[in-house]
Amino acid sequence: MRMSNPSVRRYVSKAERGELAVETSPSTYKGVYLKTFLFALVAILAAVGVYVLLVQTLAGNVQSNLLAVVLVGLSCSFIPMLVISMVITFVPSTAKVLGWFYVAIEGALLGFVSFLFELIVPGVALAAILGTAIVFVLCIVLNRVLQVRVKSGFLRGFLIVLMSVFVLQMIMLPLYLLRIVGDMAYFGWQLGVSVVFVVWAAVMILMDLHSVDVIVQYGADKKYEWAVAFSLTVTLIYLYFEILELLVRVFALFGRNRS
Repeated sequence: MRMSNPSVRRYVSKAERGELAVETSPSTYKGVYLKTFLFALVAILAAVGVYVLLVQTLAGNVQSNLLAVVLVGLSCSFIPMLVISMVITFVPSTAKVLGWFYVAIEGALLGFVSFLFELIVPGVALAAILGTAIVFVLCIVLNRVLQVRVKSGFLRGFLIVLMSVFVLQMIMLPLYLLRIVGDMAYFGWQLGVSVVFVVWAAVMILMDLHSVDVIVQYGADKKYEWAVAFSLTVTLIYLYFEILELLVRVFALFGRNRS
């Protein structure tokens, strides 16, 4: 479950208090979204590279030792991702450099997960991409046109819901494994969990878009664009993962219904 970047929250608070003085030039929407696009492009290229490699392996066109190296690297990817995210959280200025490595690693992981899910539900990756784009556009409309802002009270309430869902998830899993809960009830519950986390990802995007508004409107220095763009990119990737999981669970539930 992705939480908002603490460093970005600090930026927003300081910007609203007028504590982020302009040192070179002020932040702009164009600057933030351009950096977001470049971060996302690196993640997409990494994902496509890993996806193509795995497809070629399945077709017998790649040596098995190369595949083993890739799989081992991906299995260990959480360690550098955790380290990099911690460094960026405490030293946000490092996003300008370390952000590229993080999104490349996460993009490679994205390609691997997408490949596995494509084996289960062909076409699900493309559907998840379209779903992510639709949710992102809707969030921009809510943010820019309707001026929707995530209130602190709503956020606290939603966090309580998320924690409750997590606890119930820990209860439901052993009940399902012990066959106390049937397949339909369990997979229906899983589908509901996925919907909650997709909504949470959308809330996170609204928060990131609000951060963009604050650093631009309050005249923060241009260097702060990197951390905000990095946070928005990571949230978009998180949204993709959640929508991908949701679509696979929809297929699992209704596939069982048909059978």
